[in-house]
Amino acid sequence: MIKTFTPDDLLRYLYEDTSVEESKEIEIALLTDERLQQEWEQLQNDFQLLDDLLLEPSEAVTDRIMHWAGAMNMAALRS
Repeated sequence: MIKTFTPDDLLRYLYEDTSVEESKEIEIALLTDERLQQEWEQLQNDFQLLDDLLLEPSEAVTDRIMHWAGAMNMAALRS
């Protein structure tokens, strides 16, 4: 019997959250199922785009956090 894999299965496979047996089944399905291959390629592309994003807080946000942390340290020292 051929198992049908979902995008969730592919996502788990991408994050290496599948068993060895399930990984092998997915790999075989990827060789034979064109629709699954397309979904896999799209998922890999999306993953790469997310990985390429560099999200960093602005300097103003960092300054506020550091100011708050300093104030908390000062309050702790006074206690």
